[in-house]
Amino acid sequence: MGILFLLIQVFVFRFIFKKLNIPTFICYLLIGILNGNNFLNTVPSFLTNSYGIVSLISLIVIFARASSQIKISLLNRANKRIFFLSIIPGLFEVFSIFLLSIYLTPLNLYESLMLGFIITAVSPAVIVPLMIDLQKLKVGQKKRIPSSILAISSLDDIIAIIGFSIILSMYSGFSDYNFSSLFNVILILLIFVLVRFIKEEKKVILTEKYLSKLWFIISIILFILVGSFIDFKILKESGLIGILIVIVGIIFRSLGVFVCLFNTKYTKIEKLFFVVSLIPKATVQAALGAIPLTVMFKIGECLTSGYWILSIAMIAIIITAPIGSFLISIVSKKI
Repeated sequence: MGILFLLIQVFVFRFIFKKLNIPTFICYLLIGILNGNNFLNTVPSFLTNSYGIVSLISLIVIFARASSQIKISLLNRANKRIFFLSIIPGLFEVFSIFLLSIYLTPLNLYESLMLGFIITAVSPAVIVPLMIDLQKLKVGQKKRIPSSILAISSLDDIIAIIGFSIILSMYSGFSDYNFSSLFNVILILLIFVLVRFIKEEKKVILTEKYLSKLWFIISIILFILVGSFIDFKILKESGLIGILIVIVGIIFRSLGVFVCLFNTKYTKIEKLFFVVSLIPKATVQAALGAIPLTVMFKIGECLTSGYWILSIAMIAIIITAPIGSFLISIVSKKI
């Protein structure tokens, strides 16, 4: 009965959000909040207990999907700037979030770093379909801009996940969970690399077709689960601080992008397009946002910091996903 009730809500809310031209995963997040412990408490327990496997499948699907669409060789020395753009802007953002979190939130050093690596990850859920559409329209293809952004976002996310996993391991000490986390990271990397070997166009199209269908199903479950975990008292307490942290993080990330693109062949509008394309947050924040909370519960730590991390991660999704996708659509028309 609980599943049927959720499906009805998904159908209704998805229709409304599509009409309003708002990313549909935000509606799934709101459904999760509505059906979570704060309100109706109707999310089945077997779903909430499956968050770990759902988050892993989500990351695998979205990275495989991004990898299948990357049209450039990452080993080409001419593309070294892609590596810089995958590392430097993200580290700028992590550092700014870390400093603000230390002074403005109850998070300690490790928790602030975890938050930084969670927030910094760019969203393939937003970027991949938009860049695929731009590739089909031949927008920016002369300089391979959409392909470059696909590569940057994928590598950026891998770095963010590795950074988060390392800090989480240091925070919680050696445990079975840490070995499982390490295995998950290695698995994601292997799948990302293996999908890159698919060269035949028909196979790429078929792979993308099946992955997009799987992502449609798994993303609904993922965002509903994350929404159901949110504590409204902490969300209210962290709201303004969370907004400030997210905005400052975006500013520092943007500065990092401009630093990497300084003295390059790109025009001012193309540089701006790189900036706005690396703003959206969604997938990784949903997949990782509740992990610190579950780890804190397992090791017997106070859960307040875990709820703060989850709340700020959700604030990042709600702010950056619609704004980022809107800016991408506007700036892409001027390239």
